[in-house]
Amino acid sequence: MLCQVELNREEIDEILYRRHTGSQSGVGQSKWDDRMKANFVGRTGKGSGNSVADEVEARLEQANLLPT
Repeated sequence: MLCQVELNREEIDEILYRRHTGSQSGVGQSKWDDRMKANFVGRTGKGSGNSVADEVEARLEQANLLPT
């Protein structure tokens, strides 16, 4: 079993970003769904710009208009 230990949080985030944000010409390995990506990008600031879907969801939630 291969194990990698990192102590630097920025290095860990970079590894997670490469591993889970799509193929990126063979760099990434595991596909995250949209919510997983949004959580990671929201926590780290890495990745593309704001997601329109996430912004719409946040505004609907603030207005108590999301289905229960």
